[in-house]
Amino acid sequence: REAIKLLSAEGLVELLPHRGAIVAALQPERLAGTPTVMGALEALAGELACGNASDAQVGEIRALHYEMLAQHARGDLAAYFKFNQQIHLKLVEAAGNAVLLHASEAVGCTLHAGRQPPVGQHLPARRSIHAVGHFFFLPFGVARMTAHDDCLVR
Repeated sequence: REAIKLLSAEGLVELLPHRGAIVAALQPERLAGTPTVMGALEALAGELACGNASDAQVGEIRALHYEMLAQHARGDLAAYFKFNQQIHLKLVEAAGNAVLLHASEAVGCTLHAGRQPPVGQHLPARRSIHAVGHFFFLPFGVARMTAHDDCLVR
């Protein structure tokens, strides 16, 4: 019961008197602001991960990145999205901040529900640009950046 109330407070479900709860429709105004917030959360995650990620975490992110690129080259969009989401999650985990992880998961649910196209309808050029964008995160494993270098992450 408390979980349903929490989901209602977050706008994810609608409570119907004497009928229970239903999944709420995504509101355009909520969707419009979500990418900006997610971008800020991921930039912070990248900045924190630069100082907090272990060598093992960096290696795992790098391996996921190369696997994502392989799926992109094969044209396997379902696998591409799976690895892409894993990369973003691992980056936030590597930041070492539980509040950031929770906020990222909450915002990410809205973002992914509202933007991921059906498999086969994602523009190849956009996938290529997105895949190349991950290369900006990978250098933190080679030379750890300090706070003043965060312009590379943001």
